[in-house]
Amino acid sequence: MIRVVRSERRLACSSSMISRTVRALEATAPGESPRGPDRARSADPAGDQGAAPPAAAPATAARTAPAGTPPASSGTGTPDPAHAAAPAPRAAAPGDCYADVSSVPPGAEIVLDQASVIGTTPQRVALPCGRPVELLVRKPHLVPSTHTITPTPEGTSVQFVLVRQTFLVKVSSTPPGATVTLGGKSLGVTPTMVKVPAFESSTLSIAKDGYDTESETVAPRGNGTAVHTVLKKAEHKKPR
Repeated sequence: MIRVVRSERRLACSSSMISRTVRALEATAPGESPRGPDRARSADPAGDQGAAPPAAAPATAARTAPAGTPPASSGTGTPDPAHAAAPAPRAAAPGDCYADVSSVPPGAEIVLDQASVIGTTPQRVALPCGRPVELLVRKPHLVPSTHTITPTPEGTSVQFVLVRQTFLVKVSSTPPGATVTLGGKSLGVTPTMVKVPAFESSTLSIAKDGYDTESETVAPRGNGTAVHTVLKKAEHKKPR
């Protein structure tokens, strides 16, 4: 009798548990697993089919440009530095041509177009290309010399020979007709104008037959210096 009662109680408990389980299953939302929504979605193939597909590649994909083709402009108006147009060749500058200038004696100033000193001989000077230029070389107490040359890229050679500067000196004597010499060279007969080196002392000899030879030293600093000599008669000794 006791065993029968216990069996009935067990059956009643089992029925109660089954009823609770059925009610719990009925209360669960459709498509969800009793173990949680996440598990239900991962296990449900239909849920995976509803996911958004990956983005497809654009139909207008960039094509590879052939080698050597310059890149297309970005639309900003700024050219690509790598493909910018090459600069035009530089025009000849004033310093592209030269002249090699020397002088005898050296150490003379080189003057361009009688305006500006550009060097001292001997020297290579830069000059404008494509046109003749006038060079003047000058040195104190020497006569300036001028040449017109056309400079070249290789260098045009030009040499100036400078001579001593001279001034005109007027020489007269009493009586006239005396011969004037300088350094043994006859310059004329008085009255006369003779050329004498400038800015330095020179000795003139004035001689006439029957008169003693006289000497005059001059150092002209300009034209027009005047020298006058009075000649003395030579003394002749009487024979005994």
